Amino acid sequence: MNTPSTRLESLKKKHSQLTAQIQLLEAAKKNRERKKGTRRKILIGAYILDKATTNRTFNQIVTELDTYLTRSADRALFDLPETG
Repeated sequence: MNTPSTRLESLKKKHSQLTAQIQLLEAAKKNRERKKGTRRKILIGAYILDKATTNRTFNQIVTELDTYLTRSADRALFDLPETG
């Protein structure tokens, strides 16, 4: 027999399942967007690096990065001295 409390429990269970599915789909979408953003950054960086090498402006870009980069590991990639 389908009592109101049984029906309520059934609906609550279904609600929990749907909430979990929504969270999974939203997390997957967010992950895809993050990966697309990372890929864009890689491609833009590769393009800029190629143009800088071709136009001989690499050192100028590194000079500009000196004021932009703050993490020691990032600065080390460009042989920049550590900051303060």
